Amino acid sequence: MQSLFFTDDEISLVWRLLAALLHMGNILFQAVEKENIDASQIDESNDQSQEELDKTAELLKVVKFVPKV
Repeated sequence: MQSLFFTDDEISLVWRLLAALLHMGNILFQAVEKENIDASQIDESNDQSQEELDKTAELLKVVKFVPKV
């Protein structure tokens, strides 16, 4: 990336984004139905999903918010 003249900050952002995407892939979801509409939500009974969600939020520097469906 340095050969493409990315700054160190930009390279760090790319790696953080990639890490966040990989952690998102480890989050488990469960199917739910709300008002006759099929939906999904994070499986809150799975501790690993919660840990991965926390890591993802930290890497993206956002506040974790999980609405109840």
